[in-house]
Amino acid sequence: MRPPLCGYAYHLAGFTGFNRLGHFDRLALACRVFGRRLVEAEIGQVRTVLNGWGYQYGQDHDKGVPSVMSQLFLLNRSPHSSDLTNVLFDRVRREDLLTDGGTRVLFAVQRAVAALGYCEAPSLRSTSERAGHAGVSATWGAWVERWTATTTMTHRPRLNSRAALLKAGRWVADQQPEAADPAEWTRQTCAAWIAAVDQMKIGDYVVRTSSFQERIGQPLQAGSKAGLIRAVRVFFRDIQDWEWLPRRFDPQRALALPRSINALIGPQPRVIADDVWAKLLWAGLNLEAHDVPRGKAGPVYPVELVRAVTLTWLFMACARCDFYVPKDSSKGQLLEAKKNLQKMLANIPLTDDERVAVDDGQAALDQLLQRLTDVPTPAGRTPRQLGAPATATLLPIVEVRNGPTP
Repeated sequence: MRPPLCGYAYHLAGFTGFNRLGHFDRLALACRVFGRRLVEAEIGQVRTVLNGWGYQYGQDHDKGVPSVMSQLFLLNRSPHSSDLTNVLFDRVRREDLLTDGGTRVLFAVQRAVAALGYCEAPSLRSTSERAGHAGVSATWGAWVERWTATTTMTHRPRLNSRAALLKAGRWVADQQPEAADPAEWTRQTCAAWIAAVDQMKIGDYVVRTSSFQERIGQPLQAGSKAGLIRAVRVFFRDIQDWEWLPRRFDPQRALALPRSINALIGPQPRVIADDVWAKLLWAGLNLEAHDVPRGKAGPVYPVELVRAVTLTWLFMACARCDFYVPKDSSKGQLLEAKKNLQKMLANIPLTDDERVAVDDGQAALDQLLQRLTDVPTPAGRTPRQLGAPATATLLPIVEVRNGPTP
């Protein structure tokens, strides 16, 4: 019933707040208001252009273009693509009248409408680049733009840092207005910023929230907190090094990442249940050629390489447990894994980091093989008692009989 009700509100009261209604069939509403044949014909023009460029939005199964164009027609009170102007597109972006998915489609739609000769093409700007100065003092904003124009960071990190600095500027305007000029920052200001970031939640001090409506109010992740603190630290480090302002504090110390945040960054290991670990070990020890990915020309990676990496990973995990002693039946696999690692070092060009990883794997395998020194052989005696190194391949001792085997 939502499209009919929206249609009544649209005709009788001029309602256009479709962005506040969440997800509903905007195409059905536009067809009800303007007529299905006309709406689909206008959408088809744009789809043809996008399809010629290779956009997936031009495919028949896509629902993004029909939804966005239907809302544009409704907002513009006209079902004709020729009436879509730059003023309308700018208004939709400025007032955030589409959902996050619709905002992404809007760029492609405007390009296609521009190709049809009805408006100008949109500028190529990322979300970070569009981050405005709303809520930021003119002084802080000028410093941020000057730093952005001077830093030697690559494009994406520079824009991400700019967005973080503008977020810091909104916090300054709200909580520390006397620090709007970076020259007025002190160690106390830095401490207040770090404390604020540590308590910050998703949606605080941002301009647009349409892409994370469901998560507003949740605590920031540790990585996001670290990024905000790092951006301000690099900002002050640079402008001090460039002698744009006198050095009043050491940014590396005053804006260092707290241990409480740093401890939450990185891998989050979990305990693997014994039955799951047993399945992993079994799969790794029984890896065959048909288990590895294959391309048109055969295996993507040599099966020996995959087996070596798999066994190394499995046994390195075991090697880090002091109580683990490998079984003698595992010795063949251990020796094979070590042999394959040595072949990798000899035959495959490796980077320094990859070579370190392989050396680490060999060390772990040597550690496991050393533990086999006190594991009895099939004859009953251990390699230590036989005076043989654990890495030696010992042949099983079997009974030799004279005569036919029963």
